[in-house]
Order: sequence, then structure tokens, then C-alpha cells
Amino acid sequence: MAFGALGLQGCGSLARGLENSGVAYRIPIQQGNVLDQERVNQLQPGMAKRQVRHLMGTPMLVDPFHQDRWDYVYTFRPTRGDSEERRVSLFFENDQLARIEGDLKPEAADPTAPPRQTVVPVPDHEGPSFLDKALGTIGLGD
Repeated sequence: MAFGALGLQGCGSLARGLENSGVAYRIPIQQGNVLDQERVNQLQPGMAKRQVRHLMGTPMLVDPFHQDRWDYVYTFRPTRGDSEERRVSLFFENDQLARIEGDLKPEAADPTAPPRQTVVPVPDHEGPSFLDKALGTIGLGD
């Protein structure tokens, strides 16, 4: 029994040693929503939830008890070096963006630059749905 425990510990030590020596390949892992300064700079107070979702993607965390708070989390573990983690929390009031907290915040605009307007196009879903088209094809639609 003691030899088995020593053997297992030896395997773990060997694996850590290979990983730290650079001999073993470690896959870079990227998880969550990609959070970059350019996207966060496009966020503006008063934006509708659907505009924010179109720009930032579906939030990583939405608390069912606090639906006016969306949390975006991004982690990246490269093959070598330190891991990176970013968090951004968006708060809504009356379905409009009210404030932003976290590691990235919109940067102040250059006072010499012309006023910046952000237009986030959100496609409307007009016309018949897929289901309506399918029912029409088989003669059950309008």
C-alpha cells in the first residue's frame, strides 16, 4: 500500500516537473466573453439591453434575483506565463445601461477629437419566422 502511494506521488511530481521545465505542452485556454477596451469604449449610458447584448455578447452571469446586473468574465491561461482575468459588471435601470464597474471602464474621450457617437445596429426580425415558412410549405400556414 505504501509503495502505491509513493508511486502515485511520484507520477504527480513528474508531471509537474515536466510542465514547469517546458517539456510538456500545455494548451492555451481562453474562457468567457472576450473583453477588450475597444468594446467597452462603445458602451454608453442609456443604451438598451439588446444593444448591449449585441455589442458585448451574452453575459457570463445573470443573477435571476438581480436581472439588472450583467457580469462578463474573461480568463486566458497561455501556454507559458501568467494567467489573465478581466471582469466587467453592467448595471441597468429601466432596461437601460446605468453604470459600468470592473477592470475595464470606458476611456475618457480626447477633448480635441470631434464628438463620438456610437451606433450599434441591432437587426430587427421582420417577416415570417422559420416556423411560419415551414408551415406554409406544407400548406398549414396563413
